[in-house]
Amino acid sequence: MKKKKYYKFRKLEAFFAVLFFVISLSFIFSQWNYNRNSPAQASSHPVKIVGAAWSGSIGWISFVPNCDKDGDGLSDGGVGCPPALDPVITYGILLDTPTDNLSGKAWSDSVGWISFNIADLAGCPDIFPGDVECQPRIVGGNVLGWARALNTSGGGWDGWISLSCLNSGVCGTSYYQVLFSLATGEFSGSAWGDVVIDWVSFKGPTYGVTTAPTTPTVTANSVSILDYCVDNRTPVFVFTYDSSNYYPMTSYEIVVTKVGDVLPFSSISGLLSVSPGESRSITYTGAPLDRSGVVGIDTGYNWSIKVTNTAGVDSSFTDMAGSPDVLIEFNKRPVVDFTWDPLLVFPDIDIDFISGGFAVCYDYDAIAGNDLPRDCTSVDGDTFLWDIVPGATYVGGSSNASADPVVNFPTSGTKIAQLNIWGVGFNTLDVGESCQIIKTLAVRKPAPKFQEQRP
Repeated sequence: MKKKKYYKFRKLEAFFAVLFFVISLSFIFSQWNYNRNSPAQASSHPVKIVGAAWSGSIGWISFVPNCDKDGDGLSDGGVGCPPALDPVITYGILLDTPTDNLSGKAWSDSVGWISFNIADLAGCPDIFPGDVECQPRIVGGNVLGWARALNTSGGGWDGWISLSCLNSGVCGTSYYQVLFSLATGEFSGSAWGDVVIDWVSFKGPTYGVTTAPTTPTVTANSVSILDYCVDNRTPVFVFTYDSSNYYPMTSYEIVVTKVGDVLPFSSISGLLSVSPGESRSITYTGAPLDRSGVVGIDTGYNWSIKVTNTAGVDSSFTDMAGSPDVLIEFNKRPVVDFTWDPLLVFPDIDIDFISGGFAVCYDYDAIAGNDLPRDCTSVDGDTFLWDIVPGATYVGGSSNASADPVVNFPTSGTKIAQLNIWGVGFNTLDVGESCQIIKTLAVRKPAPKFQEQRP
């Protein structure tokens, strides 16, 4: 009996341990999810809503003062614009990112203020099952939540405007929705206001509600060269589509200008879908970047980028900080090669590694206007760096900085030999800008010694 009670106790103890673990894990996840979605973790960037909606019962509902459809602060007039209002009356609707919540007040000459502020929406008639707020917001292209006409005291009606039949959880025969297109920034469809307001149309042939054009912003981060050891360098440009943007990016244009020139040297453009806050790299495909043609003078290039968002709005050209962004040296980079002698390598035998006659360096000839090839030599100011591993020993006074070192391998096996060369005028401290070649050689096992045995 005691054993059965003990086993039951152990099972119960294990059950509560697992339960405690699950509860703890759920708490940790909820805290992580709260922190991840906390407004303090992301910067708010409101987008202005402009234009006017139409109700057959109360007429125009203006989303911005004086029907300022383009958001420049001036009245645009035209169809769908309410009469000019007292200048002291200011109002407007904002779409916030990253929450996608709507806030602010619209205006109707018939019923006055129509609020999208959550503080005015407590007690909305129906709440989507599982939802905890009446907040007007955009979810996956659907505009959910409520708005409310505020000047309703004594009128015998409550002023509620449902932005979607999904607010009640089920769309019945009166299927209505307000939709939002991230690609165009346009609202469409209809809302419903019971008793007085009736249908509210957000888009018609001569009117509509949309986000104001927002100028995208971009940061030019850096530029690097794919391969320094070719004559025609290929820069890679890195940029960030700033997180303050609302609409995704759709295309780019990059302009490269030679330092000292006014007109661009080359430009590239293309389609590229980038979300706000993302960084991308673009490989240069324009005209080859050339050298200055003046001995000792490197050629500098700067770059700038312009982008377009899904609303069709262009950013201004943004320059990369610092000048120049790309340097093309006055000398062509070396072509690195080497061999070794003897070709059959054995342990404890001195091996000559030879770059002379194989590695080619260049000097620019200003008179001829081209690069003159020559052997890479320390005498001409070229710099060498060997890396031969494993177990290589430099002998005969040579070193890893010699043009033609002598190396001895005490053991057999596969060896890796790399040679880096900087032509004259290049920075030997930056290994990333040298030109190099890597070769593999096999150090054979020594031949067995013959020894005569007596019978």
